Amino acid sequence: MIELGGDEKKLLEAALKALENAYVLWGCRVGAAVQAEDGEIYAGCNVESWISGLGICAERCAIHHAVIHGNR
Repeated sequence: MIELGGDEKKLLEAALKALENAYVLWGCRVGAAVQAEDGEIYAGCNVESWISGLGICAERCAIHHAVIHGNR
């Protein structure tokens, strides 16, 4: 069994919390989290849409969340 460190546990918790907000029409709920160089954690969830190209995956959402808050 793999042991998770403190940062990994925080990332997993953030992703699981974001998962609750996922908006899915036909797929499955996805949550993701990224950690910036300053240690801040940003989460995102997938959002599906009937409009082609409007949906976003959880990973992109988490990265956009970080960029919006000034991290790259």
